[in-house]
Amino acid sequence: MENTTPLRREFGRWLSFGVYSVSAWRHVNKQDIEVEIEHLFFITPESIHKWYSKLPQNPDPKLVEKLLRYCAKEGYMPSKWSRRMLELSKKLGLVFSMGWDELFNVMTGQVGVQLYPIPSPQKIVSSVSDTSRDFYIERDEDRIVIQKLTESSRSPDIPGLTITIKGSRQMGKSTLIMRLAEFIPQLGKQIVLLDFQYLRQTLKDMDSFYREFCRWIADELEIPDPTENIWANPSVYPRRCIRFMEKYVLPTLKSPLVIVIDNADILAEADFRDDFFSMLRGWHNSRAQPNSAWKNLELILAISTEPFYLVQNFKQSPFNVGEILSLKDFTYEQVTELNRRYDAPISNENLERLFALLNGHPYLTGCAISMVANRETTIETLLAKATEEDGPFGDHLRYLKSILLSEGYLGDLEQALKTRKCEEKTFIRLRGAGLIRGLAANVLPRCPLYAEYFLRRS
Repeated sequence: MENTTPLRREFGRWLSFGVYSVSAWRHVNKQDIEVEIEHLFFITPESIHKWYSKLPQNPDPKLVEKLLRYCAKEGYMPSKWSRRMLELSKKLGLVFSMGWDELFNVMTGQVGVQLYPIPSPQKIVSSVSDTSRDFYIERDEDRIVIQKLTESSRSPDIPGLTITIKGSRQMGKSTLIMRLAEFIPQLGKQIVLLDFQYLRQTLKDMDSFYREFCRWIADELEIPDPTENIWANPSVYPRRCIRFMEKYVLPTLKSPLVIVIDNADILAEADFRDDFFSMLRGWHNSRAQPNSAWKNLELILAISTEPFYLVQNFKQSPFNVGEILSLKDFTYEQVTELNRRYDAPISNENLERLFALLNGHPYLTGCAISMVANRETTIETLLAKATEEDGPFGDHLRYLKSILLSEGYLGDLEQALKTRKCEEKTFIRLRGAGLIRGLAANVLPRCPLYAEYFLRRS
């Protein structure tokens, strides 16, 4: 029987781009789109997330067709996306309700068909950008990580990489990771993409976390779940995980494996975080052993929190070895380039005003230019109502405020903005949330938009 795993993995990656594109165009969180998909097509968010890794064997063709139509229309996907998805569907033997050419015309808007009821768009700024169109601004960090991955694939003398991608919330970490998920297989490497936000419910139970971590990797690699055998021989949990890798994963690899962990710092909520991150550092160190199978393993970790807040002993941290990349807000030149790609809907004078307000905040800048380009608002109205509750960023600002209230940091933020200083722990939390920058002794707002909104309400 033909091995369809590569095709199903590629299908999953293209599908994930489609869902992300819908969230970007709607200005809503990816999770909101997954809930909408559940209501429309009766597939749970947990299931659709697994589809991002690879399409399951023998999926319901009717469901696949509905998802393709949904993403194509609501995500404004280019014809290249629709064509490739139909090519993959054909190779996988899926049979749809109409011919390939006819369905392609429907997906690319050449035939007007009402596919399903769509609720009114909401204005909530998303945390994930659209990577499937031509609006992605490549930064130096993009080029560095791609260069390092390419070099390691060409030289057998280079042991596996460990790369940490640092950046506060909405800095573009998840978007970069989705681009890497498309690029890494082109180097002949396998990839396991883990997003720890989907393991949040296990953080209070160490046994559940380590089991799910191992099962997730096994499922991605399509190997039998060995956790029952491993758990039958009790030992400390990191050792069980190491045994899983050394006995069931590394010996079966036909090509180097890249494990990518997005939102790795969610583990800061767990009492066992030091043990887990020390284990990852051990994986990194094990590559130095002669003829070590660990040389075939590469790690990419994305975090918003400062590493020293995650691991107490820096000698046991995986975040201070290998390549460490810190994502930054857009420069004015990058904002100008993004505006150009949208056919320059904002004049140079107003673009300077927008940059002064947002300070190059990648996602807010993208949303602002997109809203003006799509005639959802004018740049004059956007700038005038930027800090208003019913303005273009109102839902985003209220969301941040609600999070700060629930975690007890709202007063700390207001005080830090007023006095320009705060405690180190508070500074780490607020900077990780993407609200401030600078130093604990010299606090600066990430952008004037945040300062105006939160100080006006203090």
